[in-house]
Amino acid sequence: MEKRKFERLVKCIPVNYSLILGKESLGMGRAVVRNIGEGGMFIEAGSIKDDILRALSSRECRMNLEIALPEENSKINMLAEVVWMREPDFLERKIELGIRFDGAIDAEKEKLVSYVHALRKKEINREMEEFLNVKVSEELLGSDRSEIIGKLEADDIKNFIPERGRAFFAQRAVIGRVGDRIKIFVTVPITFQMCEGHMVNSPFLPLGIAGWILSQAGEILVSYLENGNPGDNSLKKLPVVCKTGPVNSGHKGCFVPGDTLLIVGILKRRRLGISEVDTEAWMDVKKVIDVPGMIYVLSLNERLWS
Repeated sequence: MEKRKFERLVKCIPVNYSLILGKESLGMGRAVVRNIGEGGMFIEAGSIKDDILRALSSRECRMNLEIALPEENSKINMLAEVVWMREPDFLERKIELGIRFDGAIDAEKEKLVSYVHALRKKEINREMEEFLNVKVSEELLGSDRSEIIGKLEADDIKNFIPERGRAFFAQRAVIGRVGDRIKIFVTVPITFQMCEGHMVNSPFLPLGIAGWILSQAGEILVSYLENGNPGDNSLKKLPVVCKTGPVNSGHKGCFVPGDTLLIVGILKRRRLGISEVDTEAWMDVKKVIDVPGMIYVLSLNERLWS
């Protein structure tokens, strides 16, 4: 999957600009930043006068930008070159511009890109929390570029491996790219059924069952990457066989009915039908369990997993 070169912004960044054509400095204008990358950005400006349009069409035209960073209460100044322009129609005077940073100080560019990454991470974090209905630590998204690849409801999850669908405990899942890694985030509410037979008067989740729940995150992730859209009946759903490592717990206390675990699976490698996934369980934005190095094998032989 190709990484996106530009970050799409839900919340636009305001910018003031002036045009420089040769030695002449033209009037000021206002615009908003829509998309941004390390080499340039896409901005949208309104109320463009004819002389400004003519100036923008010149290859010698440069834009002096003053970009506001609202959440940091600061501004960045840099010089940019217009590389493409989409002219407005007769009724609207709005114009779209693709610009390339030209002679901008590296520190200023780095500050702008870092600001956008942080802003995007907050947007993704908020979107994940609303969908999963659980608190997600920003630590899980790291400091690199992040994006959401897919969202799965409970029925989608069960459709990946129909033969095992009823055994899945996952409620919802989000699959995303964090830096150069693919991750899955799965919510699992702890129910009395999971704790059945253990301490009848004070039921709790056995650690072995917790390890099984963690392994399901990798099954869902590998199945998603191999089979794509779960709603496409033409796709062959391949059973997943997993081999787990030790279940490590740093949690003091028990998991009881009513608790909700956020299971995180991090894809380490995937080649020739074999995948390795590190899995973790989080509760109240704290890591409570981890199972490193789970191995998953795709097979058409039902006997390997039944």
